[in-house]
Amino acid sequence: MNILFLRVLSLHHKIFGLSKNIRYSLLILFTSITIFTQPLHSQWYWQSPVPTGNQFQCVKLVNSQTGYAAGILGTIAKTTDGGLSWVTQKSNTQTLLYSIDFINANTG
Repeated sequence: MNILFLRVLSLHHKIFGLSKNIRYSLLILFTSITIFTQPLHSQWYWQSPVPTGNQFQCVKLVNSQTGYAAGILGTIAKTTDGGLSWVTQKSNTQTLLYSIDFINANTG
């Protein structure tokens, strides 16, 4: 009977020790993810629905300041300040635009 008690006690310690290690590992993992991904999130912010609530399928940058985005319902948007603000452009279509190309900042 003493041997059975010692085996149960030993098993309890192994399980408890494993659970404790797993808890500490998860705590370290989640803390690391939070600390190391915070700088990545701080560079991006959600602008939608500005200037439109439509999804974009393609973004092309012509230079460091000028870029175009195209997507659902013929939506085209243009930025001239490196993406800080966007202005919708007339596309004359309601078709989903998968891609756009430009040869310079004003011709595409």
